[in-house]
Amino acid sequence: MLMELSKQGSLYRKLKIEKKFSETSTGRYMLNVLSAMHFLHQQDPPILHRDLKPENLLMFDNGVVKITDFGWSAEQSEVRNTFCGTQEYLAPEMIEGSGHDEKLDVWTLGILVYELIHGKTPFFNIGKGVDVRAQRKLIEKSILTGKFEMRPDLAKATKDVIRAMLQPKKDRRPTTRQLLDAEFFKKAANPMTRSKSRKALQSQENISMKEVIQLRLKIAELKKQNNDLTANVKRLESQSKGGSTNELLKRVEKLEKELLSYQEIKNQLKSEKQELLQDVEFSKREERTLLNKVKKHELSLAKLEKTIQQMKQVNKFIFSKSKVILIRNLLR
Repeated sequence: MLMELSKQGSLYRKLKIEKKFSETSTGRYMLNVLSAMHFLHQQDPPILHRDLKPENLLMFDNGVVKITDFGWSAEQSEVRNTFCGTQEYLAPEMIEGSGHDEKLDVWTLGILVYELIHGKTPFFNIGKGVDVRAQRKLIEKSILTGKFEMRPDLAKATKDVIRAMLQPKKDRRPTTRQLLDAEFFKKAANPMTRSKSRKALQSQENISMKEVIQLRLKIAELKKQNNDLTANVKRLESQSKGGSTNELLKRVEKLEKELLSYQEIKNQLKSEKQELLQDVEFSKREERTLLNKVKKHELSLAKLEKTIQQMKQVNKFIFSKSKVILIRNLLR
């Protein structure tokens, strides 16, 4: 598998060097991750990453962060029960084995936001002389209770979004769509859409996160179209080098004729299809008529059968009476 080169390495490496980030930097980095998660969750069926952590986030120019390592990812065709992920990032539903959905990624995103700001994960407890097994139990207990502490100097929007994402009850956690409208991520989105021009900055209108994502998708689409046009130009240039302009024109004319021919065939097939549909409809009507006639004949046969039975009974009665009269006459 070939991947895009990340010269700056992972977010984990940067975090190890800087120890922790500001709320602004954290919002900018995590907004990239949230946008990618929203795209994955909007697929049909939704795609779950299930192992978000700093080691799986790559750094690029201009502070862009991209998700990698989809080894634990899966489609959410139904509620899943596979146990996976990293211990400090496990969601309560993963520990309880109650089944998980896309809200699992929302939980791990909350862990990431907390970790980048505080320099440690919210539920990590290390006691002196505590072995690995006891440490694991302490972490799981903290996760299930959902109790953690935050720096008192954090902005209210930061605290609110962390508490919302680290809600032990998954049904109460926000979706990625709701998170895009959270104040914490809106603040991170605004600097990305502002112009460096002072005049433009003064007259700039507030752009929603939804519009930012739509603009990014439109830019990606335009880039793809541009690449396709560039490839077509190069192909035509290579073809023009290999033959004269007249030959190219002849090829174009030939292709146009073939296109017209295909169009005629398409129209003919369409007409034949309409005729066949009419024939099918006529056959269905004929079938219904025949079925009605069969039912009428069956009713007539039933009546005739009943009449025959009645006549047999009458004949039987007449025969018995005639036999009695004959015997009486003989006895006289």
